[in-house]
Amino acid sequence: MILEAFSQYLHHHYPRHALALDTLSLTGEGGELVSRNKVEAEEMPAITDILYEWLYKHLSIPCQEQDPVSRILHTEVVMVHFDEAYYFEPASPSGEVLLESLEAYCESYDNWQFSRWLHNVKASDFQTA
Repeated sequence: MILEAFSQYLHHHYPRHALALDTLSLTGEGGELVSRNKVEAEEMPAITDILYEWLYKHLSIPCQEQDPVSRILHTEVVMVHFDEAYYFEPASPSGEVLLESLEAYCESYDNWQFSRWLHNVKASDFQTA
């Protein structure tokens, strides 16, 4: 349920993130990785940053009784403010599993995006100087 809620947030608020790797090209000088639309690629947040933003949004407001995702996150995860930054710590062993699962989802999502992009690359896209 929590992974599904994060996935919906990701696709609803960052639809460009799912398409980002489709805009990359390997046709720069010396065959280095360059973007066709460099501004979009540089402005796109990392998937883990999106996760932390989602956690912050849920944990920075009081728990809403009607929202089960918010209730679970408030029970299982603690937001710690230290040196002008926020950190998310597990409140219990199941909270640790939850945070690990969310981070594994982010890594899996990044790998999926890369493999989708790599599937569309041809050997001729790699140019040597």
